[in-house]
Amino acid sequence: FKLISAAIDAATEEGDLHDDDEEEDTGRPTLPDEDTIASLARDLIDLEQTNEARELMCGLLARDEEDFRAWILLGWCHVVEADPETAKECAEHGLKLCKKHKEEADMWKPELKKLLDKAASMKPGGSKAKEEGSTPDDKQ
Repeated sequence: FKLISAAIDAATEEGDLHDDDEEEDTGRPTLPDEDTIASLARDLIDLEQTNEARELMCGLLARDEEDFRAWILLGWCHVVEADPETAKECAEHGLKLCKKHKEEADMWKPELKKLLDKAASMKPGGSKAKEEGSTPDDKQ
């Protein structure tokens, strides 16, 4: 759990998530990059540790509100928590960002649509996604 705590701290600290010069200047260890944090969040979602995964994604979104991967993973947290309304909001927000960023965002549209479809198919307070066999895609 030390890795999880370190990643959560890194995602919520001020400054860049990954700064190689930081270690030399301050003696602090290098912070994990966004890919590492997203990978950890995916694993946490698979393990149904959604509180920790959500903290990581909220930390990334605090730094960049337009992080598609963070919106997708945050949405999957809500799917696992059987909260289809919030999962739908995450997917819809991501799709609005796709319209804003056009071609640059095309790679995220299929995963956002998959998340939106999953949220639409869920009943509020229903069974967890893991029991239904749905998890975040490894494409992120």
